[in-house]
Amino acid sequence: MAIFSLSLKAWILVILWFILAHVAHKWDLGPIYILGTGFCTIFLNLGRQQPDDVKYPLASKLQFLSAYSIFNEDFRELPGTLNADAIDRDIRTGKTNYTRLRSKNNLQKAHNSNGGR
Repeated sequence: MAIFSLSLKAWILVILWFILAHVAHKWDLGPIYILGTGFCTIFLNLGRQQPDDVKYPLASKLQFLSAYSIFNEDFRELPGTLNADAIDRDIRTGKTNYTRLRSKNNLQKAHNSNGGR
């Protein structure tokens, strides 16, 4: 039964939550209380990375990287991530063949396929 699987601390937190929910309702702060509870739940469950989590080699040392660069140290991205900065850098340095998409021949073909409009 789920009732007996909760610890005393968990029961105290649940009862305290309902008491504070009643107070928030009386002060017309119910939606804010619910949103605050959601944010607190998310924040408290983020946790820390464990040593056995996935590692990616960068700069001659192993570091933990999130798929979201905003959570990484110095906003580092995963290797191979394609973004606008990489495309812009590749076009400016001539490392890729993006320019063929803008060639005169391709523009003329597109113009002719639309009936010359």
